[in-house]
Amino acid sequence: MTRHVQLGSKALNAVTSFCPALIVLALLTPTTLASLIVPDTYTVVLDHFEGSTAGSPHGTPVFQSGVPGLENSVGLDLGSFIQYGLPSALETQGTIEMWLKPSTTVASIINFNWNDTTSYPPAGHVLHLGIDGAGEISAGGWALDPANMYTLTSGALIPVGQWSHVALSWGSGARLYVNGAMSASSSQPWHPSSPSWAYLNYWGGTSLGLVDELHISRIQRTDAEIAEHARIVPEPSSWALVGVALVALFIVRRQRVATSRSGLAPTDWPLPSLIG
Repeated sequence: MTRHVQLGSKALNAVTSFCPALIVLALLTPTTLASLIVPDTYTVVLDHFEGSTAGSPHGTPVFQSGVPGLENSVGLDLGSFIQYGLPSALETQGTIEMWLKPSTTVASIINFNWNDTTSYPPAGHVLHLGIDGAGEISAGGWALDPANMYTLTSGALIPVGQWSHVALSWGSGARLYVNGAMSASSSQPWHPSSPSWAYLNYWGGTSLGLVDELHISRIQRTDAEIAEHARIVPEPSSWALVGVALVALFIVRRQRVATSRSGLAPTDWPLPSLIG
C-alpha cells in the first residue's frame, strides 16, 4: 500500500507541475460567442433564423450553422429572398442590423420598397443596403426631399467568407457600423420615404451568403446599443476544464503534503474544500 501511495504522489507531482502553464493556456485559447438580441418596444423585425423565418420566404432559403452562439443562420443564394412588412414610421428614424457572412464582394443585402411583389419592381426603392465592388458597405435610397437622402459608404471592409456585424441607422443623420464600431456617418438628415416592405437579398437578385440575427427597429439605436449587439463574449475552451481539474489536483496535493507532515495516515487525509 505504501509503495502505491508513493507512486501516486510522484505522478501527481508530475501532472500538477504543469498546472500554471495549462491555466495560462486555457485563458489564452477561448472561443467567442455572440448573443441573441432581446426585442423591445421599438423592435419591428427580429429574425433569429432558428430553422424558420419571421418573414415570408421565397425560393429556397437554407438554414444552417450560424454565428457561434446563435445556432442557425439562413443562406440566401441566387433566386432566394425573404420579405418583411414594415411600418411607415421608419421614414423618420430606424436601424437595420445583422450578422453577415457574404459569399461575394458585390452583393445586395436589403431593400426597402413601396411594393408588395415577388419580382424586382421598376420603382419604389427608398432604401438600398449592399456591398460594393471594393467590399465596403454602401447605403442610399430615395426621399421626397432630395436633401434628405444621399449615399453613405463605410471605410471598413467586409471580408468574404467571414462573419461580420453590419448596421445602418438613420434619424439625426445616418451612420454605418462594422463589428460594432462606427465606420461612416453624416449629420445631414436621411429619410427613406414611406417604406412598406423589406426584401432581404433583393428579390433573389444576388447570391448573398449567410445572414443571422436580422434586427430592424423604429428608432435610431445608440452607438452603445449597436456595440452591444455586435459584441462577442469569450467562453473558456476545453483547456479551461483541464485547468480547473488540475487546480483541484494541486489543492489535493498540497493538502496531502500538509497532512502527511502532521503525522496523519493516508486514510485520514481530509478532502479540501473547493467552495467558500
